[in-house]
Amino acid sequence: MTADRAQFLQERADGVGGSDIHHIYNLTPYGCARKLWYEKTKHVPDYPRKETGPMRRGNALEAVIADEYATLTGRKLQKAGQLIDPQHPELR
Repeated sequence: MTADRAQFLQERADGVGGSDIHHIYNLTPYGCARKLWYEKTKHVPDYPRKETGPMRRGNALEAVIADEYATLTGRKLQKAGQLIDPQHPELR
């Protein structure tokens, strides 16, 4: 894991972002509020942690997809990092 990825995951644990919404509402098939609680409170989960093929592919292909989008649309993309609401820093 790169230092940037490790830092991103650390910052992500400090609040609730868009990719956490399905957990809050227990949306099937992947959402689980209990799983989110374990993640955000840094408790050791009482279930096995599995990284699925789609999760690995999503992380690996993120830059490829961004480059393809930029090529097809002519738009320039730049990494913005996490956007944090100044009044509600728990919202990311």
